[in-house]
Amino acid sequence: MAQHIETIDAPDHPYIYELRQSLIQRHAADHVLPDAVHGALFLGGPMRDTVRSYLPAAARAIDRICPWVRTYVGGRPVMPDTDANDYSRQAERSYIIDGAPYSPMGGVAYSSHRAQDCIILLNGSCAPGGFAVTLLHECFHQVYRHLSDEARALLASDIATSRRWDSSYLDSEEERACRAFEAWAVSHVHGVPEPTVATGDAETLFIEVASGRWATGLMKRAHIQVSPHVLRRRGLLVRATTTAVEESLSRILGIAA
Repeated sequence: MAQHIETIDAPDHPYIYELRQSLIQRHAADHVLPDAVHGALFLGGPMRDTVRSYLPAAARAIDRICPWVRTYVGGRPVMPDTDANDYSRQAERSYIIDGAPYSPMGGVAYSSHRAQDCIILLNGSCAPGGFAVTLLHECFHQVYRHLSDEARALLASDIATSRRWDSSYLDSEEERACRAFEAWAVSHVHGVPEPTVATGDAETLFIEVASGRWATGLMKRAHIQVSPHVLRRRGLLVRATTTAVEESLSRILGIAA
């Protein structure tokens, strides 16, 4: 199937929403995204009302899973083709903006050793169900890049039988782990009593991440500064481990007190 290429004179988007530390800030259409996104931008397309109404819940999820991250939600996000992977280049549509090629994406996570440069971009013009799934997926990208080698090996072992897609990006251990987490989390949201997508060490890690305990340990170890009132409100204040599961995972991740 031939790829459709659309030429755009200039980005046109009504608003960009920034989610950080449970706060939601609306920026004007000409708001410049941080340099850390390497030229990615939002195209036209109004945000769905259902997605806009979901933003408070999205902010709470980010505060719990990766509270040091800044998240921007706008119209269709695109990235320069120089940063695109083999999966995004397979999209049926691409864009030419100011003479340069761009590829569309549902979401993307940019990580850095500096907390202020850890950023997530999300497509606010998609259906709310897809938005929620993408949010969970991109949050776990931020988590994965801080996992110990041992924790990554445990994840890879537990999801070794997951489907392969003949794509260097989709078949990477990080991307497979993020898809496993999103599927596990969504199954819980929909009330599946015993999700089968992750078991053993993988599910133990997913529980720690979803509960906020993993982020608490990481911030304590890395001295990442997040407003205390945010941690208190979201139940993320550092506390002693009280169960064998927590203690075991703390040792695996190297975040024991």
